[in-house]
Amino acid sequence: FLGNSVGPYTGGLIAENLGYRTTFLFAGGLEAVAALLVILFVTERFERPVGVDRLGLHLLWRNFDRLLRSRGMVAVLLVVLTLESGTTLMIPVLPVLIGALVGASTAATSAGLAFSVRGIAATGASLAMGKVTERFGTTAVLVAAASLGAVAYLPMLVVDGLPEMYVTLAFLGLFLGGASTL
Repeated sequence: FLGNSVGPYTGGLIAENLGYRTTFLFAGGLEAVAALLVILFVTERFERPVGVDRLGLHLLWRNFDRLLRSRGMVAVLLVVLTLESGTTLMIPVLPVLIGALVGASTAATSAGLAFSVRGIAATGASLAMGKVTERFGTTAVLVAAASLGAVAYLPMLVVDGLPEMYVTLAFLGLFLGGASTL
C-alpha cells in the first residue's frame, strides 16, 4: 500500500513541475532501481523441481477447471473481482472531476494527493484488520467494510471542493482498504 499511497502525489508533482511525460521517465527509473535492488540484495538458491509436470496450457486449464468447481473459491474470486472493480472504477474519472473543481493548473497534484489520501487510509485499515477480524470474524468484518465502503461513495455525488473530497476518499480508503486485505 505504501507505494500506492506515495506514488500518485509524487507523480502529480512531477507532472505539474516537469511535464506529464517526465512522469514516465521517473516511473521507469524507479523500476530500474527496483531491479538493481533485487540484483544487489536478493539471494536465491533456485533448483528446478524434479518429477513435476512441465508448465503448459494443459496445466493451466486443469487447474482453472478445478478452481471453477470449488464453490468457495468462486465466491472468493467474485468478492475480490467486485471489490477491486469498485475501487478502481473511479480512477479515470477522479482526475477529471478534480480538474473541474480546481482547474488544470493544479489538477495533477490534487489528483495525486487524492489517491494518496485514499492509499494512506487503506494502509492504516489493513494494519488494523488482523486484530479486528480476530475479534469479530472475517465474514462480519468483510460485510461491514464493503457495506460502509458502498455508503462512503455517496458523498462523491455532491462534493464541490477538495477538502470534502479528501475526507470522503479517506473514509473510502478505510473501508475499502479494510475489505480488500481480508
